[in-house]
Amino acid sequence: MAPINTKLRRAFIVVDAVIGILGIIWLVLSIFKHGAYHSDPQTDALIGLQTFSVMYAIGIGIMALSAVALYGILKEKQWALIVFCIGMCVMTLLFLVVAIPSTIASNKTELFLTAVFNDLPLNNASEEVQEEIEYYQTAFQCCGFQNGHSDWDFIPESCVCSSPEPSMNCAPVTIEQEEVWVYEEACYPYMLASVRSDFQVLAGVSFSYALSVILGLALAIAILCRMRRKTITPPVTFTTHSSDSRYTELEATA
Repeated sequence: MAPINTKLRRAFIVVDAVIGILGIIWLVLSIFKHGAYHSDPQTDALIGLQTFSVMYAIGIGIMALSAVALYGILKEKQWALIVFCIGMCVMTLLFLVVAIPSTIASNKTELFLTAVFNDLPLNNASEEVQEEIEYYQTAFQCCGFQNGHSDWDFIPESCVCSSPEPSMNCAPVTIEQEEVWVYEEACYPYMLASVRSDFQVLAGVSFSYALSVILGLALAIAILCRMRRKTITPPVTFTTHSSDSRYTELEATA
């Protein structure tokens, strides 16, 4: 087995450490994202447990394979690097399983939002959906899903303009002979941009992780090829005859 090039070894250790850290980050983000979606049964049912199961498998698999690869490079174990290569091929396929649907979903965000917020008026929707829409109303100074305040059977506090000004896109609404200024713009454009951004970030992160995994896979294959190369040692022969030598043997005289 030929010795591993020092620069190649160090490069692989750095890339392997990066891959392990990315695996930890991926797993943490998956847990937080699943918790956020699980609070809304409609959203959780739309995305599905299968997607999050794949995301969990990716995070745990990357961390385990990173540890195996580190052991293989430090102890120069070929089997460990072979396991890493096979595992990274599987991880790349799983990344594509997550990235490609996310890219497609980013182009179907309108259908996604309509499926979640289709229960009108909004006060008949689930508590989680109402909290979500009220968050957007407060953060972006908008009201309702697509039809403004008419999406509600009442005017929530988050729809009321704090200080009515023309620049705030506020409009007067008469309720029980009382004039109330509410935000005129619906929240749909802001929700569309936010959800689409989530899908695009997920797709971008998945493709970025896939590139890191491919780089680690290429380095591991290069190291395996180096390790499997046989070291050729030239034979050394000894002779007691000095006929072919350029030197003459000196003998001590009595």
